[in-house]
Amino acid sequence: MDATTPRRSNAGSPAPQSNAAAAAAAAAASAAAAAASAAAAAASGTASPASSLAASLLGGSSVLAVASPGMYIENLFVYNAIFGPTEETEHEKIVFYHPSDVPLDTKIKQVGLCEALVKFAATFSVDRPCESMHSMRSRQVFFEPEPEYWMVMTVTVPVTLKTGKDGRQVEEFAEEDVQDNILLTALHQSYAMFKLFNGRFTDIYSQFSLKILRHKLQEFFPRYLTSLRTEHFDLLTACNGIQFMPLDKNTYLRVQCFVNLTETTFPQIKHTVFLHNEHLIWSGLEQDDMRTLYRLLTSGFLSATLTGSSEPGSRTTKGGKASATGGSGSGTNISLFQQQQQAALREMQPFLLSNRVGYITGPEDLSDPDTPVNAPQLFVESAQDGESLHLIIYQSNNAIVCFLVDASVHFDIKFYRDLDSYIAPQVRGLSETISEHLAKRSAVESHYRYIYYNHMNLALKSTMHNKRQLTVPPDVLRILSDMRSHFEKSPLTHELVVKMLSDCWVVGRKSEQREIFVMLQQKNANLIEINDEVRRLCMTLFNNIFLE
Repeated sequence: MDATTPRRSNAGSPAPQSNAAAAAAAAAASAAAAAASAAAAAASGTASPASSLAASLLGGSSVLAVASPGMYIENLFVYNAIFGPTEETEHEKIVFYHPSDVPLDTKIKQVGLCEALVKFAATFSVDRPCESMHSMRSRQVFFEPEPEYWMVMTVTVPVTLKTGKDGRQVEEFAEEDVQDNILLTALHQSYAMFKLFNGRFTDIYSQFSLKILRHKLQEFFPRYLTSLRTEHFDLLTACNGIQFMPLDKNTYLRVQCFVNLTETTFPQIKHTVFLHNEHLIWSGLEQDDMRTLYRLLTSGFLSATLTGSSEPGSRTTKGGKASATGGSGSGTNISLFQQQQQAALREMQPFLLSNRVGYITGPEDLSDPDTPVNAPQLFVESAQDGESLHLIIYQSNNAIVCFLVDASVHFDIKFYRDLDSYIAPQVRGLSETISEHLAKRSAVESHYRYIYYNHMNLALKSTMHNKRQLTVPPDVLRILSDMRSHFEKSPLTHELVVKMLSDCWVVGRKSEQREIFVMLQQKNANLIEINDEVRRLCMTLFNNIFLE
């Protein structure tokens, strides 16, 4: 949607305008008015169309899901209206815009329209700002991570070409394939990842300058956006949880003892995280920090940064001495951005799952005293104000151990050698013990296809995804996402049951802060039999917690 922004003076009242400027202002006002219903719905937390769930339930739209892989991120930008209060300085409000080679006039129009829409929606709800705007060809989501800083992401709506009765090809847009709650979570995740590597927007601006803030955004987001896989945006993205690994008490105590002894032996270590096969066993971080770090380790973004020319917020040194990364981000157009995404999907492999032993981040060669040390710098909420930490990742087969160490302390190669000598045999032994424990576990859950999420501890478990690959049809996941969105909007709803045209049953249940979504392939079953089957699942795997 193309419209210019209304000009405003410093006091907030409309500035004198020429005829062209008045026409531009009218265009923006018209666009905002045209989006009034969407904005009002977003402000009240109901930005998704009312027919979204019904369309999913009735459609059996597996054909559309297969034939419409065309959703991609069209742009992402950050703006702060305080930086450009006048007509002459309005371009200054654009803090970041990707792709960067879009004409400045287009950037100003896009930002101005979003600013007008956000202000217009605020008249309907003070507590809940505008969250999304729907159009036929695209979807925009809005997020204010810090006061006056707005992040906006635009994605294309998947489209398929169908032949009409007259033989002409017509475009059919699959609006139900694009869901607001998933896009909003993805936008929130992008900010959390930036903050993990660089700190808050306001802190960067106050401690350094607007120029440095723009530079950090330009260094980070183009690579991060390339690592996103929009075809994997589903209910797992919306949950944004952590997959935990249940262990017997003896094995768990061995892991805890290892962590405590390591932190005692090496007091420079502030926090420790232990994972096995992408499942969390131990964490010394706060929940939000751990959620972001977990996504960093399992999403492929770490692999993309470590194989790139520079890492966001990283420190590449000789012998462990810290130095700031530099360079400037280069812009790209949308078609090149799509090519980069496709190349990343072909080349990016989850290297954390390979059977390697040694440092993932840290020294490249322990035998070389002058080896480069690559340890990304992180900013976590649990750290003291202004304190940053370095991330050291050590892998032994399927076990991953992350150490967050004080960034203000100089670490020479001797520290890494001593740490390697101390933890290598212990991590290897723990990895073998945990693998043996997993091999003995019952395979009863493999009979069911379900997603479980606990809001309290962020615990997430899915048997609908196997090594990031779906084991259920995409339209089932779309229904599950609509169910979860319905639970959020209707707190009194505790159970939803849907029978699809393919005779597949989809059940969603909520109890306290826990949710479970189940897919059952029982063609001739009735509602009572499906309810009994879900009850058996809950009794077997979740200790009856959903049967209040």
